[in-house]
Amino acid sequence: MSCTIDHLRVDLIATVRQEFTDARGVRHRAGESGLIRHLGVEWPRQEIVIEWERGGERERMYFPLSGKDGPGNGRMRMYFDVTEPPPPPPPPRPPRQAPPLPELAESPVTDPERYDEGFARMRALVARARWAEAEAQLQAILAGPDPGGCRLEHTAEQMVDVALAHAFDPNDAIYEWARDRAVHLWYAWGAQATSGGDGEARLPSIHAAEARLAACDAKRG
Repeated sequence: MSCTIDHLRVDLIATVRQEFTDARGVRHRAGESGLIRHLGVEWPRQEIVIEWERGGERERMYFPLSGKDGPGNGRMRMYFDVTEPPPPPPPPRPPRQAPPLPELAESPVTDPERYDEGFARMRALVARARWAEAEAQLQAILAGPDPGGCRLEHTAEQMVDVALAHAFDPNDAIYEWARDRAVHLWYAWGAQATSGGDGEARLPSIHAAEARLAACDAKRG
């Protein structure tokens, strides 16, 4: 059973401040350092036990529970400094790899009724970093009547998917462009609210989209 003795506890790095010899005759010199893995008392032997890990090996130090000299209860600060261990390294970033380029129809799609074709073309232009053409195609498929903003909402949601698909593209600008357009479209849809209540009802969808993008940002680092 592990415990706390003075300022010593499990999972701290202990560094010897001044030389001492433990109850087994093992000498420890100033500057020795290890990660405390166990700290406790062996009552039958009346000994304090500190187990620490140094260089991949575990060692135990023993001290008389009733000892008056050397490390012991109430005297550990004289013999050990402690520090928190360094945080674990962050997980490796996913490799940067562009998704396959979608097929591109060079002729603009100007009929809003051909929405799916137009969006596919816009997506292919985004993947090729052809921003001006992508923006023109986007505006073309959003033109015309849109009762309730259904088409705009659908486009905003799809644009988030486009951004996520390019999150780890070697060209950061592709993700950033799609991300910015997605956020812009969501807020444009929110601005179409016909009342305060309608605006409040739209906010959860906007915030959910922002949360998806924020989670992606965190993974990208």
